[in-house]
Amino acid sequence: MDISRFSEELAGILFQGGEDRFQLQVRRAFPWSKGGGGIVEYEGTVPGRDDGEDRVVKIHARLGSDREGASNRLIGSRVSPLGSRERELFFAGERSLRIDPSGMILSVFPFADRMPWLGKLLDPAGMSDCFGEIAGGKYGEGKSFVLDRPEVAGYRFGRRCTVRYRLLIRDASGNEVIAIPVIGKSHRDGRGRAVFNHLEQLWNWQFESAGTRPPIISRPLGYGPDFRIYFQEAPEGLDLYRIEGYRERGTTIAMAGRLLSSLHTSGIRIEGSYVPEDELSLIRKWSRYLRPLRPELEGMIGSILRSIQRSATVKGIDRFEPSIAHRDFHDKQVIAVKDKIYFIDFDTATMADPAIDVGNFLAHLVLRGFQRKRRKEAVKEESELFLSSYRSGNPGVGGERIDFYFATSLFRLACLYAFRPAWENLAAPLLEACRESLPHSVTRAAFSR
Repeated sequence: MDISRFSEELAGILFQGGEDRFQLQVRRAFPWSKGGGGIVEYEGTVPGRDDGEDRVVKIHARLGSDREGASNRLIGSRVSPLGSRERELFFAGERSLRIDPSGMILSVFPFADRMPWLGKLLDPAGMSDCFGEIAGGKYGEGKSFVLDRPEVAGYRFGRRCTVRYRLLIRDASGNEVIAIPVIGKSHRDGRGRAVFNHLEQLWNWQFESAGTRPPIISRPLGYGPDFRIYFQEAPEGLDLYRIEGYRERGTTIAMAGRLLSSLHTSGIRIEGSYVPEDELSLIRKWSRYLRPLRPELEGMIGSILRSIQRSATVKGIDRFEPSIAHRDFHDKQVIAVKDKIYFIDFDTATMADPAIDVGNFLAHLVLRGFQRKRRKEAVKEESELFLSSYRSGNPGVGGERIDFYFATSLFRLACLYAFRPAWENLAAPLLEACRESLPHSVTRAAFSR
């Protein structure tokens, strides 16, 4: 299906005659594992009434068959424009829309059948009560709490939602004592409880010897089972992705390398495991999504997969000492706050080869190089800086294992960005960078010094 063409059709159904004011932009798309379909995230501007302002909404569209359990929320089959009442129900997230003959089911962000409590996460009063019950003791007795200004900061369709709050702490007289940024992350399957336990382990570890090691995470606050949500203080700073100054970037990259090595050598053991075969299975799955979308890349995809598999076998990638690993470590997960940095988003943390974090970070440096049209020399310099900083604290992670995860991460990124219309042109150069890395060692220059 031509997603861009369908966007125009959808605008006409939602606002007949007002399509010029309701512009849908495809933000990103996610392949769906059943039936060859997928999920598309749109962002659109809803025209306000004569005395109202336009508002921005996000819409998730599922491609392929109808979602199970959605029939009781369907407005009905539609190929003609909606009435005003139906449109309001749709944008309020109270009804879904099926568009024939495509079979697309649409529902407004952030509501979904599989996470029916999402609307409550945006209710300041209810979430303030929840927070006070599970985390109030963190700030002492005799205080009241208000979770103000809820804002959706991230969403994965039907899986998890991240909400950013401003926590107002008041004393017994009702005077505001302090305001703290807080995030709440809710998982459909309750995984948030395990994540919160991991964060508490990290928090306790980093303060076992107060003053002897820099912090890795901000303070975890509590877990609420009713909404399957955990709360954590949010560091206020810039993520590495947005830091552009040469000196500032270099300092932050070096600090990130050293801090990552301290995480990997902490000795902390958590639930779960991830092995190289899991990584190989993941990139095989992504290749099945990419092939029908970009048939002209079929030959390159097959060649790269065979080379990665061969390198895993020849180099003995499965022989490693597992440690706690972030498993989604990249520049947007590194927050610089004055002279410190923090790591965020430990939802995928598990016991794994620490090389996976190093390889993934390096692959994202390459990705940003393409996105920002940076010189190869600049990307190489940052890569070597990160590697040397990391290796100064953890020299036992072999270069061949880092190379393996560097290649698999580039492959995954090529597949992922092929589903993002703004960056779909990066699929081929990312695959080419992956292919070029396989016969060589991206770590050789840094590790041979």
